Amino acid sequence: MLADYLFLAATVPLSIYAGWSDLKTMTIPNWVSIALIAAFIVIALFTLPFDTVLWRLGGAAIVLLVGFILNAIKVLGGGDAKYLAAIAPFIALHDLSAFMVIFSVSLIVTLALHRVAMRIKPLRRATPDWVSWEAGRNFPMGISIATAIIVYLAIKAFNGA
Repeated sequence: MLADYLFLAATVPLSIYAGWSDLKTMTIPNWVSIALIAAFIVIALFTLPFDTVLWRLGGAAIVLLVGFILNAIKVLGGGDAKYLAAIAPFIALHDLSAFMVIFSVSLIVTLALHRVAMRIKPLRRATPDWVSWEAGRNFPMGISIATAIIVYLAIKAFNGA
């Protein structure tokens, strides 16, 4: 479906930047989330039925509300909450369980890779200003979210799922 290719093309550069920014600064800039929502709206209005667009945006609002609650109880960073809400409309409701599996695997893999990478001295010397190296138990979940949405949309676009 055309929407899947366009969604993938729009989210890849923004998601790569969100993941990199979270690794470097432990923040995801608001403009990334705003750009993702704007990209969704523009693409979706031309490729999806209008009621589908509204339902997906409603889902994003729910994700944002839940994210703010999780942020308030210190389970999730504010940037992560906004980024999750921004990618939510790109995920079809009937694919939610598949996305959650992809996200779970992404979280485990990126957490393990981050913990290994932070112990590699040449890598640490090459990226001395990365805040995530010294974040203790905190983890830059933006890299996991970015990986998950890119993988999900790539599967959708190239498998016609």
